[in-house]
Amino acid sequence: MEEVFSYIIGLGAAVMMPIIFTILGVCIGIKLSKALKSGLLVGVGFVGLSVVTALLTSTQYAGIPQEDSPKNKTK
Repeated sequence: MEEVFSYIIGLGAAVMMPIIFTILGVCIGIKLSKALKSGLLVGVGFVGLSVVTALLTSTQYAGIPQEDSPKNKTK
């Protein structure tokens, strides 16, 4: 049983969040189908936010010259 939980936790937050939201939704009385749909939407949103964040941070540093760059060498 512990191996199953370790495997699921090892998949990351994009997998854990929909599972947690689905379980919480069912616990507070939402139908399983609606809770599952909401959990999946949270997972997709989380992955989308992670992708946008990664793209923004990778392009932010692309135009900044580094200190040891040949363009910055003075003669």
